[in-house]
Amino acid sequence: MTQLSRFLWLGILLPLWLTAGRAALGSGGWGTFMLLLPGLPIILGPLAVTLIYTTRADVAHSGKLPNSEAGLLYFIYGALTISGFFLLDGGDIGESYSVFTRWFAPKQGELSGTISFASGSLGILANLFALVDAIRSRRR
Repeated sequence: MTQLSRFLWLGILLPLWLTAGRAALGSGGWGTFMLLLPGLPIILGPLAVTLIYTTRADVAHSGKLPNSEAGLLYFIYGALTISGFFLLDGGDIGESYSVFTRWFAPKQGELSGTISFASGSLGILANLFALVDAIRSRRR
């Protein structure tokens, strides 16, 4: 499996994890539905960056990204995956659960929300940086 195909698979698996994976682990509810509507560009952002990188001649020829770009993509996917693990999902009865609070620490909802917000924010900022970098490198 080439490095680019690995990133494309990660781009497909991230939305599946944030929806079906979280729901299968007991943290699916209105938050997951609401995540899909306004959050779809955030979820599909790393896949868009990967696709822009693949259209560059040097990357298309070698099938590998430079280490800095590959590291940035791994960071984005990791940050968004961690954010999904800690993301609180509001239920109909006033309780909020994340995969973390459902399985490991039921009383740590505030900590879970903080970690989710921090890792999600870092992932979004890194994704915006990668998108600008991908577009600039494509124009060169």
